[in-house]
Amino acid sequence: NAGVLRWVTLSETNTEKTEILKSSDGIEWAKIGEVEAAGNSYSTREYEYSDNALGAVNYYQLQFIDKDGAKEKSVVRILVKQESITGWQVNIYPNPSQGELYAESSIPCSFEIINSEGKSIQKGELKETKKIEGIGRGLYMIRFTTANGEDTWTKFIVQ
Repeated sequence: NAGVLRWVTLSETNTEKTEILKSSDGIEWAKIGEVEAAGNSYSTREYEYSDNALGAVNYYQLQFIDKDGAKEKSVVRILVKQESITGWQVNIYPNPSQGELYAESSIPCSFEIINSEGKSIQKGELKETKKIEGIGRGLYMIRFTTANGEDTWTKFIVQ
């Protein structure tokens, strides 16, 4: 399975290339590829890059580089590879939430909540059902991890 990044430019002036940056934690970044830009264009251009080395969680950022060396970065996007864990069930509800939120797991595990900027905002242990508190409005990912290192991810929204 590959992660496919797609982006569109409406016009381009003096553009050289787009570098594709990747991170597994949202902190340490590495260049994994680049795509040549149009240079100068006054029409819509579509670009695509495939990443065949997917981890469980993949953070991506595009860095646009002009011919004069000027650089600009895109927002960070997160791609989560869905894994199937036999016999293990997790749930976060209600989703979307109006503020009151619960997480549950069929086996003891730890959890970590990550905001839309890729930052870890809450961690804890989960034995059955736990009320999650102190989460503001937004889109989040929650990672559940068993004692033997198996993990699964799901996203949720607080309105």
